[in-house]
Amino acid sequence: MELLRHITYSNQREAFKKLLPSADLTKFIDSYVIFESINLEDCVALSDGVPTLVFLSNPDINVTFTNKESSINIVGAWCCGQNLKQVKITCDRQIDQLLIIRFQADALQQLDAKTNNNLREAKAIPLDSLFGKPAKTLLDLMYTTSDIRAKIGFFEQFIRRHLTMKHRQNGILREAMKYIGMHHGNISIQEVSKRVGTNYKWLERNFHQCIGISPKEYARTQRILRTCNYFEEGEDKLLSIALKSGFYDENHLLKDFKNFFGESPSSYWKRNRKES
Repeated sequence: MELLRHITYSNQREAFKKLLPSADLTKFIDSYVIFESINLEDCVALSDGVPTLVFLSNPDINVTFTNKESSINIVGAWCCGQNLKQVKITCDRQIDQLLIIRFQADALQQLDAKTNNNLREAKAIPLDSLFGKPAKTLLDLMYTTSDIRAKIGFFEQFIRRHLTMKHRQNGILREAMKYIGMHHGNISIQEVSKRVGTNYKWLERNFHQCIGISPKEYARTQRILRTCNYFEEGEDKLLSIALKSGFYDENHLLKDFKNFFGESPSSYWKRNRKES
């Protein structure tokens, strides 16, 4: 959760390094984000709707994703699930380096990857579940070096080989996500539909197909991220935060926050600061 908040809102650029993809891949990859020396002990997992891959610094590091119903263990790397609710991450050791690959909205649909149901249903998806046997070759190459640019080079070679050129870029979907993000989720999906020149059913179908969640769920996540940023900045008036984040009132904020985190905002941030 804290990594995602930094990527989305932080002005403290020393917290991470951001690199852009090669020019021929900008239509598919948004950016690479690198964090150094990360502790993922008992963190909350939250996705902002952007298809994302995560590579750990060591191929045998074990990460566990857990909610009330079940848990999944993943080693080395994973694709983030999208419909995350009350999911905790636990790692068996300190991570020296975390490479986060942020795709364009419709990019996974243009790769040899099975995404639709997996993105919605899974907490996290092992790479071989997306790319099959070639994923092992990719991981083996990525872990032959600690140089981040070399790792990115291996990844870009892999992407070029697996692009399915028959798919057209979904410009309408990208524009809709951008527009919702600009408003931090504080906008009706009907207004978004009018803005991008399509109807709600088209928008809902394409959101589900490409990123695994509905446009309403995507907007709700943007509001939650905005809420978290206000709390982190030290604001403590719940009604004010709720209205600025796009909720009708503080009860709606409390309901959505508990749905994602399993506890109230005040409880979460008090515990978070104490642990920090």
